[in-house]
Amino acid sequence: MGNKNVIAFMNMKGGVGKTTLCVNLADCLARHFDKKVLLIDLDPQFNATQYLISQETYMRELYTTELTINKIFMDSQVKPSLLDGEIKVDKPDTSNLEYEISNNLYIVPGDLTLVNLEKNNRSTKEHKLRRYIEQNNLKEKYDYIFIDCPPTQSIYTLAAFFASDYYIMPVKPDFLSTLGINLFRKNIEELNDELPHKLECLGIIFTLVQDTTNHCKITMREIKQRYKFYTFDNYIKQSIQVPENAEKNICLLDIPDYKEVMIKIAEEFLGAYSG
Repeated sequence: MGNKNVIAFMNMKGGVGKTTLCVNLADCLARHFDKKVLLIDLDPQFNATQYLISQETYMRELYTTELTINKIFMDSQVKPSLLDGEIKVDKPDTSNLEYEISNNLYIVPGDLTLVNLEKNNRSTKEHKLRRYIEQNNLKEKYDYIFIDCPPTQSIYTLAAFFASDYYIMPVKPDFLSTLGINLFRKNIEELNDELPHKLECLGIIFTLVQDTTNHCKITMREIKQRYKFYTFDNYIKQSIQVPENAEKNICLLDIPDYKEVMIKIAEEFLGAYSG
């Protein structure tokens, strides 16, 4: 059956720092803890890809050569031969989609045109990501596989559901984000009745935290008390440093104000995963 090491980062609400958490936890595990991590950018906005790869490199090495996640969802091409009457089936080659960011960190780059998948026939598409992982033996090749998902219920999140073993829920501690927890929990319960395996939660991680306000602290405390999910003690605080450095492809491990907390979040993750 293979390792249970595919983890989706999901929340039904946008603007909660999901990609920031996914990218930086992957980067910290790879560089500080010597774990081999593959990040799959399943969000059509492809922010995770832009976080880790400069626009120039992306266009030159990946987009123009079609080495993006789009290839996973392409259909096979059926070509009948007029000479011998045989039918040839050309399957998209997905063996070379893992782009190396650093020694232990790889990414299957995202693609803005992935949005077209939602418009086309969905039949069997939701299983293609799982098959890609299985056919390329990625569960054995990597310690962890992270999937950055869009904040919508769609073909992309369904593909992530089928491919994943666990999920992490990034949550911004405000009233509107707590509504997203209830919606997401309901969706998970319904899907777990249909999935061949049960998708388990590794925990809630707070993001974009304004830790100088009492309201934020109260909301975090209420969420910890209200929901049965494990809630991480460490969190990512809100600061202009985060988006400013993301635009320069600089991760939180390289920002002095964030290095220690990212290491602590990674330690909590390793404990939650093994425990």
